[in-house]
Amino acid sequence: MNKQENKLCKESVLHVMDSNYAFPTSLDEMVIRIRVKSNNIKSCYLHYGDRCYDEEIPKIEIIEMNCVATDELFDYYEVVFNTKYNRIFYYFVLEDYCDEIYYYYADTFHESCNVNRTFYYQYAYIRKNDIVQVPSWLEDSIVYQIFTDSFATQKRYIKGVADSKNIEYDQKCITHQGGTLRGIIENIDYLLDMGINCIYLNPIFKALSYHKYDTVDYYEIDPCFGDKEIFKELVDVCHSHNIRIILDGVFNHTSPYFFAFYDIIQNGSKSKYADWYLMHEETVNVSFPPNYETFAYVESMPRTNTANEDLIEYFANVGSYWIEEFGIDGWRLDVANEIDHNFLIRFRDKVKKTNPDAVIIGEIWEDAPAFLQGNQLDSVMDYNFMNLCEHFFATKSISAEVFLKRLARLRMRYKSPINKAVFTFLDCHDVRRFMHVCKEDVRKLKLA
Repeated sequence: MNKQENKLCKESVLHVMDSNYAFPTSLDEMVIRIRVKSNNIKSCYLHYGDRCYDEEIPKIEIIEMNCVATDELFDYYEVVFNTKYNRIFYYFVLEDYCDEIYYYYADTFHESCNVNRTFYYQYAYIRKNDIVQVPSWLEDSIVYQIFTDSFATQKRYIKGVADSKNIEYDQKCITHQGGTLRGIIENIDYLLDMGINCIYLNPIFKALSYHKYDTVDYYEIDPCFGDKEIFKELVDVCHSHNIRIILDGVFNHTSPYFFAFYDIIQNGSKSKYADWYLMHEETVNVSFPPNYETFAYVESMPRTNTANEDLIEYFANVGSYWIEEFGIDGWRLDVANEIDHNFLIRFRDKVKKTNPDAVIIGEIWEDAPAFLQGNQLDSVMDYNFMNLCEHFFATKSISAEVFLKRLARLRMRYKSPINKAVFTFLDCHDVRRFMHVCKEDVRKLKLA
């Protein structure tokens, strides 16, 4: 390596104020990170002080930063430190392998730090409500996902036969395999034997399809699965065995026979619920291609306008209802990345006021820092982790070194409290099964 290659690669250096690169974990603890090109610096020090210090030249604290992660391109340096200041300024001092010193602040490199402290990086104020807090129980959860229709009808038995029941508007709800909530209750011992302590239930509310992602009534259990009395029994049985229950909330879209959209079918743009959806024409026609926004292009799943205040209030009340009346432990929100941020803020506020320990998990397939600032979601389903495990364990398309480096990048995406609660899994109902990708090789599945 020649001397030029030993010099700091300035364009690789990254720090972002008030982000996953700078955040408090308590009122007196901060985490600061900086990114540099891999194997490019000899040392990195954080210099910080009280940004409201009452003398012109403030006192400076100096802490060495450690390289905590290395991905395919970058090293990530981090320091976790206690501070008596709730308002801090800070800058970085880096040394490369040519023994050159760099002062880094305001996203710029400097030869010295003899400037007014307001030019440095700032963490303006450690506000209690801005500290990311995730219910601690989620960190230790071993979650078992249940697609009710295909799990069990009774103890160690599933009917394996489709069924249907009449519901409103001359419609029918259906099943394929005949699984029920009673079937879950009667197989609690089976779940306990696996060591799980949390159940994530795919949608159980009244809907037309067997998968129940086209909700007709958010306040009723689908009659093919059971009723509210059976569901309450399920929650109580689970809680008696220290098993928590998370429900699937499908608020991004509904069935055409959900009362609000059905009113639009009847009254078009004159419906008082017209702004609950995103219509393209004065009237709606439930056919393909749809003349209204939908989930993907599925005409049976009209997409809600999650910016509408009345709709937000309606679904926030749904969120609190099942917690308050039945004691569920949280929600997994379907297609959360298409939901309005204000919706999620309001939904969280209502849910947390009902039970501060309830969790809100979002179905987001990509990295989701905008949703994980502590005011919306507690966690997301980590499809990137799933893909990484598939590439290494199942298909062997990447080496162990690449696997570890890409895993390191995932650890640096979010603030550390979020990392402890991200929903990691090898497969789910929306993707091909891990065993299929492994070509039925059980050893690969166990290794993953």
